[in-house]
Amino acid sequence: MWKLSVRSTSKEPHEYVLKQGRYVLGRHSGNDIVIDDESASRHHAEIVCQEDAILIRDLDSLNGTFVNRKLLTEPFALSIGDQIRIGFHVIRISSNADSRNNSSTENVDLSDTQPITRDLLIESVDKSSILLHEFTSRITTVLDLDLVLEEISNFLQTAIAADKCRVILGNQFDNIDSFDFSRSISEQAISKKSVIVIPDTYHIESISDSAHQLLIQTALCVPILLNKGAIGIIYAYKTDTNAPPFDQNDVQLSIAVSHQAALAIQRSQFIEQAKGFEQLALTDSLTGLDNRRKFIRDAKIEIERATRFNHPLSLMILDIDNFKSINDSFGHLIGDQVLISVARRLESNLRTIDLLARYGGDEFIIVLVEADYEYASTIGKRLLSSITSKPVKTDRGELEISISIGVAAVTKLQSNKSNPLGIADEALYAAKSAGKNQIKIVKVEKI
Repeated sequence: MWKLSVRSTSKEPHEYVLKQGRYVLGRHSGNDIVIDDESASRHHAEIVCQEDAILIRDLDSLNGTFVNRKLLTEPFALSIGDQIRIGFHVIRISSNADSRNNSSTENVDLSDTQPITRDLLIESVDKSSILLHEFTSRITTVLDLDLVLEEISNFLQTAIAADKCRVILGNQFDNIDSFDFSRSISEQAISKKSVIVIPDTYHIESISDSAHQLLIQTALCVPILLNKGAIGIIYAYKTDTNAPPFDQNDVQLSIAVSHQAALAIQRSQFIEQAKGFEQLALTDSLTGLDNRRKFIRDAKIEIERATRFNHPLSLMILDIDNFKSINDSFGHLIGDQVLISVARRLESNLRTIDLLARYGGDEFIIVLVEADYEYASTIGKRLLSSITSKPVKTDRGELEISISIGVAAVTKLQSNKSNPLGIADEALYAAKSAGKNQIKIVKVEKI
């Protein structure tokens, strides 16, 4: 007798044991083999089983029947291993002699594994391409790695009819016992970089851990390989003693899915790396504050918002008094320690909505969001006090530090091209000229 295994992206696989006779495949619920697929015709194809042969014929379907990727144009004699595609359903042909009752588990051991070679990976991806098409299209649009891995787990669990399926990343290997799976099977898959398939865990003496405690009947574990190393695993198992064990089709699909998981993890790493580069490009490496480029970008947004909603905005420029003398007297290392200390004190006296950046050298720049003259004056005095109230600790001892501040407090910005920066810069010059260690505020009704 012949056996058909029908797989799709949305339902568990279904097997049909065929006796001699005619079987109709299609979307109609009255068919012998129902293909619940919008791309399938109501009566799509027929299979005729004979004693020593099995034939398939397309029934003038709208989207065609494919055997081993070739469009079926005339009756075709099927062989074991042939693959039929109807829509996004894949049907594989096997012999009923390959049932679980005829597969011996007496001599199966964990060392009897299937290394994931390049050829096996290519073959697995190739044979699983139909099932993977819709699935990969979906996960490539998701940037959150946790969501992608959850999608992978759910898809594979359905596709291979597992009771449980999960992706475990490499940084979780030390806590693998907490994921309801066998440590011994996982370690074998990782160390050997091989697929581990256990038809019946109770016939393997080397498995004495949580596999038995979890009542795992049949198990599958696939390493996720990237750059020749195992960066994770995908495990699946069944607990039903009457459930068929995982077969080679399950293995090939799992390998193909593990490759998609590796690509998703690699994509996530690239995104995080890109974010890191972007952060470096927008951050002052010494103080950790935003740099000039980042400040100009964000300040433009705040100026546009204040203009649109007719809200006040204040802009501050400040620098450290006599900073050149500090560098000349104590060296640039001490000067850097002073800059870092000033940056931290400024941060601690501002709101999270305010913008603070190192503008260059010993200059810092601040945008006080929705801040009028009175608020800008209060904050300016607070910043002066925070710097002068206690000395800065350095490797050369404590240093007395002061700052000068120039502020443009604008009641109304008439255009997003308004430039309060020039006004604040002139105010800073005035504070320096007046003796330093003070604040000069220019009140502007509109600009």
